[in-house]
Amino acid sequence: MFSRSSINYLVAAATFALMSVTCNAQLVVYNFGSSSSGSTAPSSIASNLSGGDFSIGGDISFTLGTTSPASSNVNGGSGSGTFRTKGDGYKPAEFAPGYMTVTLTPNSGFILAVTSVTFNSYSTLTGPSNWALQYSIDGGSFTSLATGTNNGSSWASQTSGTVSLTGIASHITFRLFGTGASSSSGAFNIDDFTVSGSTSALSAVPEPASFGILAGLCVIGVASTRRRLRNA
Repeated sequence: MFSRSSINYLVAAATFALMSVTCNAQLVVYNFGSSSSGSTAPSSIASNLSGGDFSIGGDISFTLGTTSPASSNVNGGSGSGTFRTKGDGYKPAEFAPGYMTVTLTPNSGFILAVTSVTFNSYSTLTGPSNWALQYSIDGGSFTSLATGTNNGSSWASQTSGTVSLTGIASHITFRLFGTGASSSSGAFNIDDFTVSGSTSALSAVPEPASFGILAGLCVIGVASTRRRLRNA
C-alpha cells in the first residue's frame, strides 16, 4: 500500500505537470503600433516564445499607418496602426503571389501549440476579394489553414476557427495570401493579427498514458489511506 509520503509525492508530481503548461491564451499580437509610430514587431508576446517581425513576400509592398475607415480593433487589440499592402502579387495569375508572413519560435526547452489565428481585414474595392492562411511547421511544406473573403467597405473580423497544431519544437511560419485584386493599387489592410494557444516545458510534458497512471495511483493511494483510517 502507499504511504502518506508517497501520496504527497504523486500529488506534487501531477501538480507540477499541470503547472508546466501555459493556459490557452493569446500567444502573440501584432497591432502595428500607432498612426505616428508604426511597428512590425509584436505588440505583446507570451513568455517562452519569440516572434519575428511581420513582413511580406511575393510581388507586393507594404506601409504602416492608418486607413479610412479606421480599424475598429474588433479582436480586442489596441493601437491605431495598420499593416497596409498592395501590388501585382494580389492580381489573378500572378507569377509571384503576394503574402504577409510571420514566424513564431518557442524558446529552448519548450514546445508550442496553436489553437486559433484571428485578425481584422479591410480590402479596398479593387484590392483582394479573398484571403488564404497557410502554415509551415519546422520548415516543412505549407498547408492550408483557413480561407475567407474580404469586405470592400468596412473592417471585418476574420478567424481560422479552432485548430490543433501541437508539438511545435522548432518554429511555425504563417503566410496570409490575398487573391482576386483587379488593380495593383488595390489595398489589403491588416490589424490585430493574433495567434492563440499555449507553450509547455518539453521535459515536463508526460505522455497521455502517464496521466492515466498518475490518476490510477492517486485513486489507489486515497483508497488505501481511507482503509487505514477505518481500521484505526
